[in-house]
Order: sequence, then C-alpha cells, then structure tokens
Amino acid sequence: MTAAERLAQCRDSSDSAQADCAPHIIGWKIGYEIFGTTCIPEEAGAEALREAFVRYAEAHPARSDEPDGDVLRDALFARWPC
Repeated sequence: MTAAERLAQCRDSSDSAQADCAPHIIGWKIGYEIFGTTCIPEEAGAEALREAFVRYAEAHPARSDEPDGDVLRDALFARWPC
C-alpha cells in the first residue's frame, strides 16, 4: 500500500477503515520495539500513532507514492526522536 492509500484509510472515520489503520500502525510500533529501535513512549496509544502518521504524510505530499511503511517509520521517528 502506498502512503497516499494508507493516509486515505487513516483519514476515513468509518469503523472498517479504522479497524485496518490502527492495527497496522500499532504493529509497526511493536516491530520497532522488538528490535529496540524506538523511543515511542508506552503511553502513546493508537490515536497518537495515527495522528503522527497523518500529520507527517500530509506535510510530505511528495512521498505519497512511497510504501506506507517507509513513511510511517519516518513519521514515528520524527514525532518521537531518540
């Protein structure tokens, strides 16, 4: 999925879109934690993670065709740098 596709999904307030958006982002967070490469606080919940991605993706429209995982990684590390 591209960053633009994931952004559209995460902007969509329907239950089905949010059921796909939040778990995807939480999964990335957990993956980074497994490898010890994140400074995302434990209390950062699904909404904070989703918001970090949406704000970053909206601020970097030139990256819309990139894989969503690449943009999500950069969004999370930009929001919570080590």
